[in-house]
Amino acid sequence: MSATLESRHSDRRNLGHPMIYRRVFVPLCMFVAAACTPGPNKAEPTLPSLEQSLLRARFHDLQAAEDAEDVEAVYAMYPPRVRQKVTLEEYKKKLQEGLEQFTEKTKKEPPRVRVDAFEKVCSCGTNQATPLERTCAVLIRVTRIEPEGLETKFKVLDSWVHVEGEWYHLYTDHHKVNDCPY
Repeated sequence: MSATLESRHSDRRNLGHPMIYRRVFVPLCMFVAAACTPGPNKAEPTLPSLEQSLLRARFHDLQAAEDAEDVEAVYAMYPPRVRQKVTLEEYKKKLQEGLEQFTEKTKKEPPRVRVDAFEKVCSCGTNQATPLERTCAVLIRVTRIEPEGLETKFKVLDSWVHVEGEWYHLYTDHHKVNDCPY
């Protein structure tokens, strides 16, 4: 990992919106369309408490990997079908390019985004494209910290998918929300 990537990695991940770290991967998913899961077709209002506990644990594992600046551990939190299409080296390269593009475009360091809490599971469901996977939208609280120190607190949706007995992170939507939209 380059020195630039290491130094900016914990400054989480923003291309002008919250979550650069998570958002940089979204263009890769769009490029490799088969790697991204569309929204659920059949929604369920909630998860059984055991599954919700496992999802919360994986969420906290992802936060720990991000806080430790462990790019390989974060990459491993993406679903196997995504990792089959996008190698670790491609992921690292895209992450570095995203940071460089932001800095070049704005002429400043990206804001940091601190994930404060896993608030609740909004909804879960399956879709026809990937019927053996359950996708869940999770409401999370974050704080965006500008380089000047200004802090803004808000909520965003985080998408997770359950594949072969394990939860994997899909992406974080950068749009602010007040509560679960569905």
